[in-house]
Amino acid sequence: MKICVDSLRKYIDIPADVRELHELMEDIGLEIKRVDNLENNTVFTLELLANRGDHHCYVGVAREIHARTGGNIRIPQPRFQDKTENLINADVKTDKCLNYVLAEFKKTKGNEFSLDEDKKRMIEISGTNLVSAVVDVTNFVNIEMGQPLHAFDADKIKGKIQVREAGSSEKARLLFSEDVCEVPERTIVIADDEKILAIAGVMGCEESKPTEETTRIYLESATFDPVKVRKAARHFGIQSQSSTRFERGADPVLAVTGIERAVELFEEAGWSLAAPISIVQKWDFAEISLQLSIDSINEYFESAFSVDQIIQILKRYGFSVSQTSANNFSVLVPSHRIWDIKDSKDIYEEIARGIGYNNLPSSVPSTAAGIQPQQNQLRKELIENTLIGEGFYEVFTDGFYSDAHRSKMEIKEGHPLWEHVSIVNAGDRSYSLLKNNNLAQAMELVLTNVHVKNTNIKAFEWTRTFHPNKSAENGLCDEKKVLWLIAYGENKTPNWSEKSRNVDVHYMKGLIEEFSNLLSIQLEIRQTENDDILPVGHCLHPTRRASVFLQNKLVGVFGEAHPDVISSWGIKSGRPCFLELSQEIFDFPPSERVYVTPSNLHPVIRDVCLLLPQGLHTLEVANYLKESSDWISEVNVSDLFNSQATDNKNAVTFSLSYSLEVAQKSNFTGDEINQETDRIVGMTLEKFKNFQLERR
Repeated sequence: MKICVDSLRKYIDIPADVRELHELMEDIGLEIKRVDNLENNTVFTLELLANRGDHHCYVGVAREIHARTGGNIRIPQPRFQDKTENLINADVKTDKCLNYVLAEFKKTKGNEFSLDEDKKRMIEISGTNLVSAVVDVTNFVNIEMGQPLHAFDADKIKGKIQVREAGSSEKARLLFSEDVCEVPERTIVIADDEKILAIAGVMGCEESKPTEETTRIYLESATFDPVKVRKAARHFGIQSQSSTRFERGADPVLAVTGIERAVELFEEAGWSLAAPISIVQKWDFAEISLQLSIDSINEYFESAFSVDQIIQILKRYGFSVSQTSANNFSVLVPSHRIWDIKDSKDIYEEIARGIGYNNLPSSVPSTAAGIQPQQNQLRKELIENTLIGEGFYEVFTDGFYSDAHRSKMEIKEGHPLWEHVSIVNAGDRSYSLLKNNNLAQAMELVLTNVHVKNTNIKAFEWTRTFHPNKSAENGLCDEKKVLWLIAYGENKTPNWSEKSRNVDVHYMKGLIEEFSNLLSIQLEIRQTENDDILPVGHCLHPTRRASVFLQNKLVGVFGEAHPDVISSWGIKSGRPCFLELSQEIFDFPPSERVYVTPSNLHPVIRDVCLLLPQGLHTLEVANYLKESSDWISEVNVSDLFNSQATDNKNAVTFSLSYSLEVAQKSNFTGDEINQETDRIVGMTLEKFKNFQLERR
């Protein structure tokens, strides 16, 4: 909001020094974002509180200054006008219109009108254009007193004026627009028997606006439901001065006072009130009365204020105060504060602002040794610092996404990630599902960066996922704390001595091994079947993914995004690599690493070549070979070959390491090794005979 300092002086005594006024307004909570000098007029741009509609006018600002300084305040007191319950043919058909007042004016011939220069300046400085006598008056009352008004050309209205909620498929042409737009169902509108005249609290329509030829007008003054106005303004993308005030809560008393103020200005303009002001809808709002104790106030502020001192401050803010005993008094909240004053603690805030925060008693708080960070926090910092050192950036995503995200993940009904917690009546369908995975938002992050030509991406987030479970403690879902990473593009920036390579699953595997070392835990990587993988793993490449286990508990998954997912997101090159780890890993105690002196006895190595069909994992066979003998220390894959000659089977060479220490023998003979090798290979062939495993 912009105000002219010279114009403000009409309503309140303020310091002559602009810098002193600046400091005063900042101290009472009216933040000044900018100071300009326009045609020798000092203009303040204020950033006002989101819950204070009463601030958005000169009278409101003057009232705040008066409460601190006690300086003379000059709020316009329009003269009383005759009123009737409903003389004009109008009807309110929704309880979301709290007040509705109409006045009919007729133009007096021969009179030309223009607001005085100060009023014109106030309108223009506020960012509003000077339009015509009628419109300028409505804008001025809004800027001065904070009551939005709207004028209709009375001769353009057909039948009865109706305040109602819009039906389906209704349309309107808003002011300053060439196009007709659809009005959302249940939006509050002002209409006649044929058309919509205005979107309540937001903007009028072209078909009903007054022009230079207008000789008869209806002037509207109202109080509308703040939520309804806010939704309508957002839908149409309009932030008018009226919607700014209404969506923060309008003063119900001003519905009449504002129109009485307009009567005076219209009379100066050559318009006369044709009939008494018509009260179409009257809001008997519930008055808020709060009980205060001077003892409680002094205890709260650690002060020694007197009852008279507190009463004086509250009255300057517009509160009605009556003393009920020596130490107690009752406070009646004024109409312009019913939206934000709810209990006694809100009154304490007004007292503090009236006195000045810098003038309140102060004391040094008691000190104590700060709490030491928990072990989990320290371990989390280790991981975070490592990722930052690797070039990762921390990101923050929403806990929601849309059905469109789910479809881009190539998720169909029956998929492990199909079920979501849905948001009922979500205001924005882009946030209709609680996320049960992070890959969707990770892919969106990659796509956004690719669009701006950033092809090297590393990001991580500490977050939660939500998994439907009616038996959960909250009766809705399980919440799981996770860490996820996404990497795409080059592993690191190339330099003169070293070329870079693109990130891949081996890079992610290296990160997991680094985490394992940092946390002193044994994170184990396994290539597992579909039934032994986190749900998000089903959206990763089936042969370029792996699960992460800790003490045989599944704690994570990593791999390349599935080609179908990459294609669905429109990423045409590169392979994003994704990792998700449960934050449960921080709950596992670190285990001490014991150094084992390497043996001086060299192992005996035997190579065995087996033909593995598609669908049989190499790791599963290697694990079985090792478990089948008490002499083997480890089994490694030393060669892998695939050709048509092997019926599309993989020819895998396993290197079996026979250890004397493991076997607890002093030596091996060649025959012993050969016999043991034949024995365990035979067991392995029998174990996997259903796969038609062969020895080559």
